[in-house]
Amino acid sequence: MNEDLPTSTDSITPELAPKAAAPEAPVTAPPEVTPKKRKTLSPEALEKLKIARERAAETNRAKKQERLKAKQEREEEKRATRDPIVVVEQSESDEELTGPPGVIFVRRRRPKPQVPEKSPAEIELEKAYQKMFG
Repeated sequence: MNEDLPTSTDSITPELAPKAAAPEAPVTAPPEVTPKKRKTLSPEALEKLKIARERAAETNRAKKQERLKAKQEREEEKRATRDPIVVVEQSESDEELTGPPGVIFVRRRRPKPQVPEKSPAEIELEKAYQKMFG
């Protein structure tokens, strides 16, 4: 039974070909990295470049100042909305009060406590209760 069988590359089951295989992109070699050589500038061009860089630095500083100012204004608005509104009550005898924009003034109005009127029968019951216990 130790017979050498010829091996074949044919398989019993047919291999399925990939249905929609994307075409392989050609492999490209990475570009060679060579340092760029700067062309030499004339003294006049160097002077112009220096002036242009100074102007750009000035405008960048001005833009940064504007951004900081806008950020501070936004922070101030946020802080103002987070601060509680102070309500100050005043009595009727007080004069009109004025204050900063975040303060609201309100007049105090308290109703007088109403004592319920007792009927003569209730008064008699209370007297009898007090005589019993006190």
